[in-house]
Amino acid sequence: MVYVEMGLMINGVSDDHNFKVHIPIVYMGPLNLAELITRWNEIKNWIDELVEWSSDAYSVQHEVGYMNVWFKESNHAMMCALKWAK
Repeated sequence: MVYVEMGLMINGVSDDHNFKVHIPIVYMGPLNLAELITRWNEIKNWIDELVEWSSDAYSVQHEVGYMNVWFKESNHAMMCALKWAK
């Protein structure tokens, strides 16, 4: 499940990044490390294009099996959630 929420910033996320998208990395079962890195890079590259390579437009938190992306703009968060929802 991918979802967007608005909330307080914690764990080193910039305090102007108010919109969180929770993206699962593993859908069908465990991935090997190379597949995990490939999937992570695919998502990260897509987000970079979405925000037009603006490094201050989002923050990423690494978690086991998923990534949390915090956006400054709600429209970026919504587009990301729509793209990566499974």
